[in-house]
Amino acid sequence: MRSMRSALRVLVAAAVATALIPAAPASAGIWQLTEGFESPPAPRLRWTNSDPNVCGVPSWGGWALNPRTGSGLASIAALDPGEWCWIARTIQLTPVTAHPGARCGLGVWATVTGRNTALNVEVIDPDTWTYIAFAALTPDGTRNYRQVSAGWTARRTDVVVRFSIVNPAGSGSVATSDLDDLVVQCAY
Repeated sequence: MRSMRSALRVLVAAAVATALIPAAPASAGIWQLTEGFESPPAPRLRWTNSDPNVCGVPSWGGWALNPRTGSGLASIAALDPGEWCWIARTIQLTPVTAHPGARCGLGVWATVTGRNTALNVEVIDPDTWTYIAFAALTPDGTRNYRQVSAGWTARRTDVVVRFSIVNPAGSGSVATSDLDDLVVQCAY
């Protein structure tokens, strides 16, 4: 009888210990979209842009431009003071349907030049046109690429990623930005 009680205690202790160990998630993963602004298909087919009559058409690479890696990049410019010019793309965050609340982030390598200008890196809710995430890059006196990042908790499956170059009134300069090697990633 005594050995039976001992065996029962060991069995109960093992069951309690097993119940106290936290269960690992059924699935965990990372979803990622990369954009080098290269073809195919041509980047102009994936990205929309501000009014070309005001801002001009974005450049997507070429002999005069300096991509960070590969052969493509996006180049936007606000030629006149008081202009705000942009490129944008809707991105489907595919894991969010099954994993609401996934942590997402965006990173892009960029340059920005001009006087008192900024490159805005924006993640936008397409229903309300409010910011979900935002970061800005200001000139550092060089044309060197620097990484800009922004993070958010995903509440919807689609977001608009927009890069805006802002050339304030009275700047007296041209505002330009080159963008390359965009990564959008969600962990769930």
